[in-house]
Order: sequence, then C-alpha cells, then structure tokens
Amino acid sequence: MASTPRSTRAQSAGRVAVESRASRRQDAVTVAIGLWLIGGLFSDGWAHHNVPELEGFFTLWHGVLYFGLLLAGTWFAWLGRGGGRRWYRRVPAGYGWGVVGIGVFAAGGLADMAWHLAFGVEAGIDALLSPSHLVLFTGGLLILTSAVRSRWGAGDIASPVAMGALALVTALVSFFLLYVSEFTAHAPTIAVRALPEGHPEHTASELPATAGLGGFLITTALLVMPLVWTWQRGRAPRGLLTMLVALTSWLAAAVVDFDRAAVFGAAGATLGAIVGEFALDWLENRRLPRRLRVPVLAAAAIVPTWTAHMASLAVGVGLAWPVELWSGAVILSGLAAAALGGLAVSALPPPVNDAAARLQGPVRVADGQG
Repeated sequence: MASTPRSTRAQSAGRVAVESRASRRQDAVTVAIGLWLIGGLFSDGWAHHNVPELEGFFTLWHGVLYFGLLLAGTWFAWLGRGGGRRWYRRVPAGYGWGVVGIGVFAAGGLADMAWHLAFGVEAGIDALLSPSHLVLFTGGLLILTSAVRSRWGAGDIASPVAMGALALVTALVSFFLLYVSEFTAHAPTIAVRALPEGHPEHTASELPATAGLGGFLITTALLVMPLVWTWQRGRAPRGLLTMLVALTSWLAAAVVDFDRAAVFGAAGATLGAIVGEFALDWLENRRLPRRLRVPVLAAAAIVPTWTAHMASLAVGVGLAWPVELWSGAVILSGLAAAALGGLAVSALPPPVNDAAARLQGPVRVADGQG
C-alpha cells in the first residue's frame, strides 16, 4: 500500500513531462536555428548553381549547413535535459518528431558524403532529386516543423514566432521545388514561338510557356497552403502573406545570383503581397460566409501578388508573353488558390447544432458511441 503514492507521483510526473510545452522564447530559439539551417541550405544551392568547379563534400557551404544540425541537436538535447540518456523523452510537446528529424538529417548527411564521393557533385536539377538530398529534406522538414507544432499546440498562430516558423518550413519546401518555381524561371520574360497545331514542333514550341504556367500554379499552392492552414484556425495573421512571399522569392533570387529578372520579380511579388495584406484585412471585416471565407481570402492573397509580379517584370525586363497568356496566368492562379481554399473548407467538420447535439447525446451514450 505504501508504494501506491509513490507510483501515483511517478505517473503524475510522467504525465507532466509528456505534457510540458516550450515557451514562446524557446520556440524563438528553434526558429533562429532554423533560419541558420535555411541560410546554409540556400547558400549551398547558390554554390551548386554558380560555382561550376565545385568538387567534393567538404565545402564551406556544407560546413554552414551541418553546423546548423549541430546547433539543432544541442538545443533539442538542452530542451530534454534532466532525462539522462533518454533526454528525447523529455522534449516539449511538438518536438518529438524533430528529434527523429535530427537523426534522419544526420543519416542523410552521411549518405550525401558517400554519394558525392561515389558520383561527384551535382550541378543541375539532379541536385534537388538525388536520394541523399531528399533524405536531408525529410529530416529538415521534421526539425523545422517542431516550432510550428509547438506554437499551434499552444493555440498561437499569430505571433511573429509562429509565423516565422511556418515561413521557414515553406522556404524549405520552396528550395526543393526551385526547378518549377516562378521566382527562378520568370517565365513571362521568355518568348513563345507561335506554331500552328499539327506542326511537328508545335508541342516543343509551347513547352517553355507550359512549364511557366505550371510554375505559377505550383508556386501558388506553395504560398496559399500555409495561409489556408492558419485561416482554418482563426483570423488571418497580418504579415504572414508578406513573410511567405518575401522569404521564398528573395531566397530564390539569391540562388540565381540576383539576376535582373529575379530581382524585379521578387520585388514586385513582395509589393503585391503587401497590397494583398490590405485586401485580406478588408475582407476579414466583411464577415464572409463560412464556406466562402477561405476560398475568397486565398484568391485575394494571390491575385495582387502575381499582378504586381507581372507589372514589375514588365517594367524591369519586359514581358514576352502575349496578353492572353500573362493575364490568364494571374486569373488561373487566383482560381487555383480559391479551389485549394475550397478543398480545405470541405474537409472541415460541419458546425455543431447545439439543440440537435443535446437531443442526440443520450442516444449516443446508450449505443456506446459517445
């Protein structure tokens, strides 16, 4: 009998350890480490793109990236301090998968070293698709989403820490989609040859425009989905759209060494996102119907972004697409954004009818369903 209180206290302590949650300041440190990781990743991408003589695994850029892994591992171990060898069981809520991510990232680093030694250094799209790099991507995603899970678990979606964490995750995904990103392709500045249907080279002549339209749609999805996830949880946090667009567009411009089209494209998109923030604020005050709110907000976020992007490219570089193509790309992206918002809304549970719930409550319990 005397052991029962001790057992109860041990179980309670275990529950407290499992349910512990990181403070906003601790999550801010995690975001800062994530920023280092993202900086190392994009600097390595810049090296792969701009340093053709790059050879081997042991480079300055890899050093920056893997030092970020060391920082993350040390910080996560500190958060789990007091747990001894099983510190990973003491990390705050939301960080468990991040611990797994550190292991995956470390394994990916070893695999990447072996891959470079065996096959050399990639210089093109293959660098984003090599198996070792995709393992690194998986590990990085698990690490960077730790602060997102922590903040959202605390009911915090609007603080700078929560928004910064989500923006870093988006930046990571954007890096591995650079080969289909509008922020590196700036497709509307590339002329399209008009060859009639049936011409042997008709399909090939339209490939740049086809790829460009695909880039607009994929980049739209990349920017809209984080917004949709936050809108499902409450009012759209101010600044998130601008943060997402600015971070992804300017980091992409850095990879291509800030060429003229990339700079004007990023500047225009960022300005358009700022305009979009005002549109979102205005719409949020209109009390839109529940089923229309997220689709309308999604379209209102993306249409100004791409409109200003197009205008900036026109001023700084010149548009080579016909008016039907560039205007259609903006409208199609807006429709795609609305469709993504609509799909997200359709997945939400219907609002609870209080009266019906009170009537059906006893029946559900009696049937063993409550």
